[in-house]
Amino acid sequence: MTTWIERRDNLRRDKKGRHEKPHKPVVLLTVLDLVERGELTGNRIAFTPELVDRYKEIFEVVAGESDRPNIHLPLYHLSGDGFWHHVP
Repeated sequence: MTTWIERRDNLRRDKKGRHEKPHKPVVLLTVLDLVERGELTGNRIAFTPELVDRYKEIFEVVAGESDRPNIHLPLYHLSGDGFWHHVP
């Protein structure tokens, strides 16, 4: 059984040169932060203003010059890394 730590360590990230894109880790931090604050409950992650705003706040801290704060694709693609399932 794969642990959450192993999933984090094996996270597939886009890489431009030597710079790994921060999008997926920032999505994970955003979700964990909203759960800890009690703003995200249950087993569904919706595109709420709170989710997007918090993502952008964290993203600004770690983003490189060429990074853009797009949350949609990394949120979807984290399902391929085993963090959750996409339900349309």
